[in-house]
Amino acid sequence: MAESRNPYAAPIADDIDDPARGLVRREPAPCYVVSLLKFYLLACSTFGLYKLYWFYAQFRAQRGNASKGNAALAAFFSIFTAHGLFRSIDLAAAAAGLPSSPRARNQTAPYIVLTLLLGVVRALSKQSLTLGVAALGVSVLAAAPLARVQGIINRSAGDPRGSQNSTFNALNIFSIAIGALLTLLALVGQAQGTR
Repeated sequence: MAESRNPYAAPIADDIDDPARGLVRREPAPCYVVSLLKFYLLACSTFGLYKLYWFYAQFRAQRGNASKGNAALAAFFSIFTAHGLFRSIDLAAAAAGLPSSPRARNQTAPYIVLTLLLGVVRALSKQSLTLGVAALGVSVLAAAPLARVQGIINRSAGDPRGSQNSTFNALNIFSIAIGALLTLLALVGQAQGTR
């Protein structure tokens, strides 16, 4: 006679195999893999749009293609949803056998603080060339916590370099070029305005 599971019992870890109780090891949730060079270039040159896409791609991979709307909302509100995503990434890393020392969830606070700081510096940068240059520096810093998470994702997926998504397509190159041009024009405009 098969043992039935008490619905009020404490949850059992997902990585335990016990076919007699209907528990079978689940595969870790898939994640969006991208090389760190590509991630940094796109994150820093698209004024945060790539980071929004990155969160969308991660949530969509985690939740499957059926919940595109939920993934878009979760990405838009990433300062509120990042911790849950990073915790899922930690679970996938543990299931892949990675050591527990680099934890994605430890990047939640730095991501939130740097994202809010970037927003403040960008708002103030319209008044000063120095703050405009500082906004570029903070933009690079704000990408660092997500890059650390991406490194964990890549190692979990068995592709530490992110080789499967390391080439730049036409849209990537266009985005980087437009971002660089807009940044240059903004800095030149601020320099002209301070004279």
